[in-house]
This record gives sequence, structure tokens and C-alpha cells, in this order.
Amino acid sequence: MAEQLRFIHDGFQEISRKIRRRKLRSRLAALEKQRKEALSQLGRRSWEAKVDLAGYGDLRDQLLRLDDRASQLTARTNELQAQSTSLQSRRTAEVARFDQLSRPVQQQKTETDTGLRTARARLSESERTIGSLQARLKWLSDELTRSEQASSGQPAREPLLGEQKSVSDQLAAAAPARETLATEVARLAGESQRLSQQLAGIEAERKAALSPIDTELQRIKQESQGATREISNVGREQTDRFADLGAALYGRKVAHPALEECTGAIQAIDNSRSEAQSALDASLALSGAMPRWTMLKFTAVPVILVLIAIVGLSALYYLSSESPESGPLQYIARHIPGVGPKESADGSVSSEESRKDEIVQAFFRAPDEESRRRQAVEILESDLMTVGSTADRAYLPYLLKILRRGEPELRAAAGHSIGMIGPSASELPVLIEALNDPVRGVRDGALAALEQLQEVSAVRLLVRRVHGARATGRRNWEPFAAEPVPDLKSRGVPIYEGATFLHFASDPEIGRSSFSTDASVQNVLDFYKSRSGRPALRSDEFSRLYFGSTPADPTGAKRLASEFESFFREAMQSGKPEAQIKAERDKRAARMQNLPAIRYQDYDLYSSPSFVALEDARPAGTQRPIRYVAVFEDRAVGKTVFEVYAEQ
Repeated sequence: MAEQLRFIHDGFQEISRKIRRRKLRSRLAALEKQRKEALSQLGRRSWEAKVDLAGYGDLRDQLLRLDDRASQLTARTNELQAQSTSLQSRRTAEVARFDQLSRPVQQQKTETDTGLRTARARLSESERTIGSLQARLKWLSDELTRSEQASSGQPAREPLLGEQKSVSDQLAAAAPARETLATEVARLAGESQRLSQQLAGIEAERKAALSPIDTELQRIKQESQGATREISNVGREQTDRFADLGAALYGRKVAHPALEECTGAIQAIDNSRSEAQSALDASLALSGAMPRWTMLKFTAVPVILVLIAIVGLSALYYLSSESPESGPLQYIARHIPGVGPKESADGSVSSEESRKDEIVQAFFRAPDEESRRRQAVEILESDLMTVGSTADRAYLPYLLKILRRGEPELRAAAGHSIGMIGPSASELPVLIEALNDPVRGVRDGALAALEQLQEVSAVRLLVRRVHGARATGRRNWEPFAAEPVPDLKSRGVPIYEGATFLHFASDPEIGRSSFSTDASVQNVLDFYKSRSGRPALRSDEFSRLYFGSTPADPTGAKRLASEFESFFREAMQSGKPEAQIKAERDKRAARMQNLPAIRYQDYDLYSSPSFVALEDARPAGTQRPIRYVAVFEDRAVGKTVFEVYAEQ
């Protein structure tokens, strides 16, 4: 009987081997990537050290052509930047010229319109007075007619006659004044219309003068973007050719003092690859030696099917009756089939599985004890990865529920398990929500799952956005600690009302805090312009004003590199500690990556950002922003995003 049920033991062993093989394949892929980078570094080092490459004529010629192309593109980019600067200056001059033309006309029109309003008010008052006098005169005439018909005496008519004469005199005096006012109103109205036409003519001339400049600026912008993309392509091709050169040098075991370090690194990677491949081949050999139909019988055994049905019914019961206080670990143990103690072929529970179950149950009884929590989490984390290795989509609803609540380690494991199974579009909302979780480990798990869905263009753009916002590897992250939202308001930085903090796009260590909002880009810009009293600037204008960019250095990166070289020389001469030099290098590298003209150069992600300086300083005669904000339409997030930079 035991021999007949051996397939159950073999099935569990095969699952373990599959998990191991998955890890081995991931390691082989990572080592292959490291090897390519190391080969590229070897090729680059040989190029920089001017190693004799006579035997590699094709690669040498290709690299020379790429160097020439990179130089041409850089020169073209600088030329376009100079043209853009010249055109911007010309445009500014044209705007100032037309402003000078329109300003006196507009002032004259304002004065004319003010006089016209006053004249119209006086004319209206005159017409009301004349109307009132005419009405009074008619009434007096009617009264005199009635008194005459009634044969009243002369003494009774005297007051009426006197008033009639007085009103007639007033009416006679008011009529010429009204005519004079009417003439003045007509004159001022004509003058206002003439000035309006003059302003319209100036505006038409302004548009005609600025239109070709704006068209040329747009052309230069598009050409600059194309040149930037081509520079990026050339850089990638150079990396590939250096990798080819490195592979050729390594294959021929070329010896040179400058190449020893790179060659040693590649040899170490090859040794690791060989070990991993041997382990993978051995695992595959064991799997191939299993009796036929072992895994089919293992997955189809009736006992397992009954167990799954029972656990499924239990899941429905607990989902409907679970109290709010029920913890995430209890949920995992109750609701996910296959998680918890494993029975052996004879129906008993092994001592190891029993021990694990006791650890989990002990934590349920005393959840505040950290050592028990850590042990229970490790056990259930391993079970979740086992669930992922089955590639069974029936587990996805349970994994999504864990991803939304619970222990951060288990939520991260749930994200990785979803990626192992392979998510579909229906899991997207929960994964995107987890992508902005305060816990970095959970975000990494969600990102790993989303990376399996990159055939969806929106997901591909979002994954690219997350990788583009990632900080450099110099930090020691706490992967399962919740990252707080920076309290910018206490530091005097206003935040647009109703905005949502983006954990995945922020980098608090260098002072970058990202927010999204449903408001328009213009509304957010108006908010920050009103708070700072400064205008919104384009990337090139902002870089030129605050980051020292020039036509020869449009991003300002060369200036930062030059500053670091000076610092490095001085630090080496003064004998500063290596750790201090490394920290300064990392800090300056982060600053270079976040230069506006570099960070936001990907138009497909950031469209055309605008910048507002919130506070600046002028140390040593320079000008730099202490706090500023970048506002743009984030095409990956699908909303307006603003990123606040505040020095630490």
C-alpha cells in the first residue's frame, strides 16, 4: 500500500524541485545579465585603456563610428539648444516690442472708455430731466385747459401760468445741453471703436510676427527630442558593442594589466553560472526519472479533491462570518487550500508539519510576541510561495485579499505569488492600488506581478514610470516598514488640496515628494504661482536660471560633474575618509539624475512639465532653488502629477 501511494511523496518532492528550479532559473537570468554588464565593462575598459584591438577590426570600426555619431548628435543637440535660445530671445524681444506699441493705445482706450461711460451717464441724466420737464409741462397745460373750461378766475390760473413759463424756460435750456452731450457720446464711441481696431491690428501683427518663431521653436523641440532619443539609442548600441568586444577579449583570454579586474569578475560569474546550471540539470534529471503519470495521479487524487472542496466550503463560511478582528494570518490558514499542516500518505501529519502548525497556532494565541510572529510569518510566507508555484489561477482571489490587508511580509509574498501564477486584467485594480502601498516590499511584490502583464500598453507605461522613479541603490531600505508621508506643510511647502501622495514615485532622501490630483495642470500651476509669486518656467528656462545650463551643457550635468571632480581632487589631497567621499559621490549622482532636463526628458511619461520655484537662495553669487515644484500630465498615472523638491 505504501508503495502504491509513493506518488504522493514523489509529488511533493517534485513541487519542491519546481520551486528550486524556478529560483535557479531566476539566478541564471540574473547572472546572465551580470555577465553581459561585466563583458561590456571589460570592452569599455579595453577601449579606454587603448588596448591593441588590431584583431577586432570590425568591432573597433563600429565603436569608432558610434563615437563619431555620438559626437555629431551632441554637437547637433548643442546647436539646436543655441538656436532655441536665440529664437526665445528674439521672441521675447518681439513680445516686448508689440507690448510697447499696444501699451499707449490701450492706455488711451482706457481713458476714452472712462470718458465715454461718464458722458453716457450724463446724457442719460439729461434725458431723464428733459422727460420729467416735458411731463410736468403737459400736466400744467391740461390743468390750465380744465380751469379755463370751468370759467375759473384769473387769480386761480396765475400760479399755473407762472410754473408753466418756468418749466418751459428750463426745457429750452436743457435741450441744447442734451444735444451737446449726445455729440460728445458719439465722438467718444467712435474714438473707442477706432482704438479697438488699432489694438486688433497690433495683435494681428503680433501673431503674424510670432507665428513663424513659434513654428520654428516647435520644430527645434521635436528635433531635439529625436536627437535625445537617438543619443540614447547610440548609448545602448555602444554598450552592446562593448559587450561583444568584451566577449571576444575574454574568449581569447587577452592578458592586459588594465583588464585583470574585469576578467576576474567575469570568471567568478561563470563559476556561479556553472554551479547553478549543474544544480538545474540534476533537478531535471530527478524529475525525468520519476515513474510515468506520477504528477497526474498526485494532482488528481480523490482525497485532495475532497480536501479542496471542504476548504472551499469553509472559505465561503468564514468569508461571510469573519469578524473585523480576525487577523490576516488566521485568514491565510483558514482560506487558502494547501496552506497549513501537510498529511503524509497514510493520513498522518509529519512531525515537522505538526511543529509548524503549533508555531502558527501559538502566534494566533499570542500575536503580540515578536519572535512567534516572525516564525509564523516565515512559515506562511513559504506556503504562499508554494501556492504561487502551482500556477493555479483558482488561488488568485485569495491572494488578492491577502495583498490588500495583513502582515506586510505576507502581502509582499502574495504579490510575488500572483506574478508566479500570472495575473490577468481583472487583477489589475488591486495590483495598481498595491503599487502605491506605504510599504516598499508590498510595492515590489505588486510590481513583480504587473511586470507579467506588460503586453497591456497602459501597464507597460506604468511599470516604466515606476522604474524611472526608483531611487539609486545607495540606500539601506527597510522593506517591510511603512514609509510616512513627509510633513511638507510644517516646512512651509503648500500642498494642493485633495492631492494623493505617490509612494512609488517619491524619494524622501533627496527631498522629492510626488502627488497626483484630478485637477488640471493649469489649476495646480496657478496655485503654486500665487503662493510663490514667481512665474511658471519650461524645463530649459528653469535649468538655465537655477542649474547653470548653457548651450554647451543644456542639462547642467557637466557643471555638476566638474564640481565633483574638483571636490574629489581636494578630498583626496586632504585625506578625507573614503566613506565620506562615497556619500558625497552618491549625493551628487542623485542630484544629477534629478536635474529637470534629465529626469523629465521622457515625453511619453511626463509630457511637457512646468516648474515653479517656491524658495531660492543665492550662495556665492549663484542662484539655486531650495524648494520647487514640477507640474505635468502624468501619462502613466493618467492624472495631473506634481513633484515637490525640498532640500533636506
